[in-house]
Amino acid sequence: MGTSCKVRYFAFAFAISILYSGLSHARTEKFQLPLSTTSRHIEVEMVIPDVKIGTPRMPALLIFGGFENAGEVLKLIKTNEPILLASFDYPYKGPRKYTFTDAVREAPALKQAMHDTIEGISVLFEYLSQRADVDPAQIGIVGASFGAPFALIATAEQPQIRRLVLVHGFADLKGTIQGRLEQAWRRRLGFFTKPISWLAATIIVGYLNPPHLETKAAELKKLQKVLVIHAEKDQFIPRQSTELLIASLRRSEAEITVLQTPGEHLMPGSDQLIFNIVQHVRDWLRQNAS
Repeated sequence: MGTSCKVRYFAFAFAISILYSGLSHARTEKFQLPLSTTSRHIEVEMVIPDVKIGTPRMPALLIFGGFENAGEVLKLIKTNEPILLASFDYPYKGPRKYTFTDAVREAPALKQAMHDTIEGISVLFEYLSQRADVDPAQIGIVGASFGAPFALIATAEQPQIRRLVLVHGFADLKGTIQGRLEQAWRRRLGFFTKPISWLAATIIVGYLNPPHLETKAAELKKLQKVLVIHAEKDQFIPRQSTELLIASLRRSEAEITVLQTPGEHLMPGSDQLIFNIVQHVRDWLRQNAS
């Protein structure tokens, strides 16, 4: 597994490890939920704690981070918290490392996957809202790394979602994609890296035509609460993209909490950093449980 894949997988694993501690009394459910087009669906996986009859409705968290399969990570969850955790496989099976021609060729599949993911979050939220064991007022979303934009967009479009956690997220999608392409292509393209990365990012974002992250951040509502955690020396997310995300969120009506952690982007082996971030997120979720 290459470094970029490891980072994505780790971001996802971190996101759902926020509530870990050692639960054995939980069950896993897997099922499909249809999207608006009957030929497409999302593959949902949930970890549901066993609770006694008569227990109050539990909170739920939707988890998104990177581009790995939900099941490969959700099976690692161990939690004593009475909370339902849910996610679904990203509806994209393309390559994880791109050449310039790959980036252009994969654009149609990426565009469909983007729309399916945004719609899928809404569909999953509605499903959870109707479950008898879930408190619809306590459904939140955690988005880590490249899962953060999906979490942000979904929260902006669903005011009923009251809690949002963005771990190493960003705005300025085009600039962020360009930065990642420059890192991936610099050794091969040398002097031509920057203009070719700019061209590829321009083509990709122009074709995808995604929701404007800065606009969505500013649309959050008064009853929504957001925790933003960013790294002091993030080597994957440009600083200006992080700063633009925070500035855009602060233009909204939502209650915004920002935490900066020392070190770099979430990586395997950063045990102390992981522990510290997990504690911050758990504390914030508990303080904002209602």
